[in-house]
Amino acid sequence: MVAYTIHLSVNDGNGNTGTAICLVTVPKSQNGNPAIDDGPVYTITGSCAVTAKMAENFDRMSESETLPEGYALFPNYPNPFNPTTEITFALPEAGEIKLAIYNLRGQLVRTLVSGAVAAGRHKVVWDGTDANGAKVASGIYVYRLEAKDFVANMKLVLAK
Repeated sequence: MVAYTIHLSVNDGNGNTGTAICLVTVPKSQNGNPAIDDGPVYTITGSCAVTAKMAENFDRMSESETLPEGYALFPNYPNPFNPTTEITFALPEAGEIKLAIYNLRGQLVRTLVSGAVAAGRHKVVWDGTDANGAKVASGIYVYRLEAKDFVANMKLVLAK
């Protein structure tokens, strides 16, 4: 079997964005060769994890097709940053995750990703705004990744 991740993003006329991430497995042929794409043979029904308002800052990195061996949270780049920074993380399997920004008092500033995410290496861009879209003050913030039994925190610096 060969596994593929399908990322779907749909925008309506009002500017609302909906996204879905689907894991699809395609069987190999009887002689072990990859299946041949001969049209819409496989149908996905109800197995997609749907999230809202995530498409504007979430991107699956496709530089490598091999799955990570473990969970990982990487240093953001650039750091210090202004006005945006990229946060990269790796998931060895698909699952529910939460990636959020906190101030040094431990107060939630913004949730960047919350929901089902496919296995692989991912990056999220944070633009230095809070959950209401307001620019946050210069300073040190903590970003936290929670996935299955994995939890990691790293610091980032917003310099204006």
